[in-house]
Amino acid sequence: DSPSIFEAIKRYEAVVDSPHNGFQLCLGTTAEGLKNPRTEVLPIVQYLGERGKLHQIHMRNIRGGLHNFDEVYPDEGEMDLFKVMRVLRHVQVAGSICPDHMPHHPDEHGNLQSFAFGYGYIRALIQAVNSEV
Repeated sequence: DSPSIFEAIKRYEAVVDSPHNGFQLCLGTTAEGLKNPRTEVLPIVQYLGERGKLHQIHMRNIRGGLHNFDEVYPDEGEMDLFKVMRVLRHVQVAGSICPDHMPHHPDEHGNLQSFAFGYGYIRALIQAVNSEV
């Protein structure tokens, strides 16, 4: 049986009713506990965003899901990060959005290229969703 990530998040969020009680939500870590990250992560982001509980978002993607996943670049995984960014724009998240750890490749030293790609991808997502309004 799989854990209920969404229910656990709701329980934690309800412990203290304060605008300071919120999340540094890593999309990758959240997705790793879901059977179907593509469909299950959006309601979590929506729920927390509507309540002003998203203080930082780590944009990381995975291929796979619960008990069987690999970390991948943000444009390669199960989650549609464009749709995630739309939700963040819709609920007007004021917190930061940043890449999380990225896959490595043999020609890269210090993971700087991967992080540059991650930041560029996030910037492009922001520009794309903002161009819709």
